[in-house]
Amino acid sequence: MKKPRSVVVASSAAASAAFDISSDTIAAIYMPVLDGTTTGVRLLASTTSGGTYLPVYDSGGNLCELTVVTSATAQWVFLEAEWTYGLQFVKLECMAAAATDAQSAARTFTVITRMITGG
Repeated sequence: MKKPRSVVVASSAAASAAFDISSDTIAAIYMPVLDGTTTGVRLLASTTSGGTYLPVYDSGGNLCELTVVTSATAQWVFLEAEWTYGLQFVKLECMAAAATDAQSAARTFTVITRMITGG
């Protein structure tokens, strides 16, 4: 495992800044208490830091979204390794139903990655 990194969704924003996970995959994410309307956090990815970020889907065509059990409780969520395998630049985006959900205050997530081994 690698050292955890803090990823912040700023106040009045729905998405975090981009962070680089090259040669890693995301193993787990600590989700802080989120706004009451937030129902999920989805992954966005791009091939360049300043590029266009698109939603990430798994091999079955399902959106890679972390379900918020209750917005009043912080939680740890473990990810399927395939969700971020091979991605480089990633953002976390807060969602409410099918729309982005800007947060009323800054929210700090903790992202734990692990090195990709083999090939």
